[in-house]
Amino acid sequence: MNLDSSPLVFDIGMHNGDDTAFYLSCGFRVVAVEADPTLAALAGKRFKKDILLGNLVIKNIGIADQNGEATFWINAKRTHFNSFDKKIAGRFGDEITPIKITCQTFSSLIEQHGVPHYAKIDIEGNDIICIRQLQKKSAPEYISVEMTLSENLPLELSKIGYQKFKIVSQHGFIVPNSTSLAASEKIFRSLTRVANENIENRTIAKRVKRKVAAIVISLGSECHLWNNHKVFKSKINPEWEFREGSSGSYGEDLAGFWMNQDDILKIWSRDHEYHQSIGRECWCDLHAKR
Repeated sequence: MNLDSSPLVFDIGMHNGDDTAFYLSCGFRVVAVEADPTLAALAGKRFKKDILLGNLVIKNIGIADQNGEATFWINAKRTHFNSFDKKIAGRFGDEITPIKITCQTFSSLIEQHGVPHYAKIDIEGNDIICIRQLQKKSAPEYISVEMTLSENLPLELSKIGYQKFKIVSQHGFIVPNSTSLAASEKIFRSLTRVANENIENRTIAKRVKRKVAAIVISLGSECHLWNNHKVFKSKINPEWEFREGSSGSYGEDLAGFWMNQDDILKIWSRDHEYHQSIGRECWCDLHAKR
């Protein structure tokens, strides 16, 4: 393979390396950023062969609004909460530890390695910093960030030329591409509420009901009865099995239709309300295309 001609992907927030592993399996060159020195060292061992072949560069740095050093908070129990923001890192009352790490701007990373074909950004509170350092000439063709309530990310991305959007639930389903609920989706969501019912104080009848709901959801998905589709099956690499917590695929490989920023915000608002109604965290990534 001619590595110089292979598409370049940025994995900003490498964590345990599962996303990087998928990108490498697709034949991409990868620049992966991980601020936690322990996780970066483990990834270095895991991907030793790809590093030697020149397929992968791992940078043990944080992405910030300026080059230099900054305090980074480590949550040893839940490393996916590691953050520059102390509140984010310790949001469930876990013990957290501050360390000093080297930081680099996202714009300088692009200057150093080139404009990527796709950039996955998931760095617990600093996603917006990456977006605001992009210019139209340096923006990837595809980008994904973690959706939040605090920022209007579709608006921010539209300022640098992104006009098409998808939202992907990291619980395994893409959010339906309609601003009104179809009958099949109402059934799907009702079944989901039953299947996700709290296990405490559940009677035998409720246990059977939950099991039946799960079976119907599975059968309905296989028959394409729902507007929701599993995103964790890639057309780029059909044999790949995405692990729990990974970001899945990107761009045209994802299910669903591209939408404008107004429609995507309606979908996000509705899905957030739905997850609140079943007592579940709404963990979604926003994908954008230029």
